[in-house]
Amino acid sequence: MAQHDYLMRQIQMLTLFLAKLISRLLHIPDNENPEEAEKAVFTAFSEELKIDLKELLFLSDTDFLKVVRENFSREEHLDKLAEVLFLIGKNIQFEYTPTRQAGLQKAFALFEFLQGNSPDFSVERSNRMMQIRELLN
Repeated sequence: MAQHDYLMRQIQMLTLFLAKLISRLLHIPDNENPEEAEKAVFTAFSEELKIDLKELLFLSDTDFLKVVRENFSREEHLDKLAEVLFLIGKNIQFEYTPTRQAGLQKAFALFEFLQGNSPDFSVERSNRMMQIRELLN
């Protein structure tokens, strides 16, 4: 029972952490430098989860999915991580950086994995995948 409670707390903490990152990325004021927000996300991943997100972005899709699935076991967390990566990459339309491109590519890979392995079809995921395709072209 104690182990179950501990796991539930860990899951709740991870959910809250990802939700805060998404909120921060969604509410970047126009006058704030997107690079600063990206840096804050990378720092948060490093400090909170002990994951070097920048390094993770440049792995092959297969290795990326393997590492991500080891660290994020719930579909909800994978979905939120894909959203974080999308939000990092969406500024590619204003200024190209390899990190933004990698963020979009990994978000696409993660959304695609979820679409193929989830028992439920998600229109929202499908729409995000279309948005990513447009941004990468």
